[in-house]
Amino acid sequence: MGGASGMGGASGMGGVDDDGGIFDALTDPVPDAAAEPTSGSRLKAKYWKATDGARAPIIGTWYDSQRQEDCYFQLASDGTRRCMPIGGGMTANYYSDAACATLIGSVYAVAGCATPKYAVTTTLIDCNTGLQYVLYPVVSKLQIDTVYAKGANGTCVGSPASPQYDYYSLGAEVPPSAFVAGTIEIDP
Repeated sequence: MGGASGMGGASGMGGVDDDGGIFDALTDPVPDAAAEPTSGSRLKAKYWKATDGARAPIIGTWYDSQRQEDCYFQLASDGTRRCMPIGGGMTANYYSDAACATLIGSVYAVAGCATPKYAVTTTLIDCNTGLQYVLYPVVSKLQIDTVYAKGANGTCVGSPASPQYDYYSLGAEVPPSAFVAGTIEIDP
């Protein structure tokens, strides 16, 4: 397998190469694209820190020092990617009234778990863009017997509230501008 065209030759694996093969991987095992995240004035990088001093970034997770919460870049309702907290498992997918006018949040009831800070709705924009997120602050727990949802034809349909879920009233949408905006950049 030697020679210029074989796997051990000058242009194959294991030899000298000019197009960034095994030699580059051995001499520069961590390419620039895997560099440590850089904290900004508001968003701070998050790391796992081992007892021996080793650190590993938590990929995709940031800490918003102004809002004092973890966040991830998602598409907000204004069409901008923003570092937004996740709803903590609470979705805003039901209504408290037969007109489907008052949105409420629901979360699977687990004893001892804290109430999530937000409820979230998602809308699929398209296959390339992905989901758009809207966050609502959780206000208070509801005692409710019937919940309502919009049916496929747009009508409001009631059903018994599940005893496996807790239901909450929600505040107005948290404005997207409350979250740090970001754009995707590619190094040259």
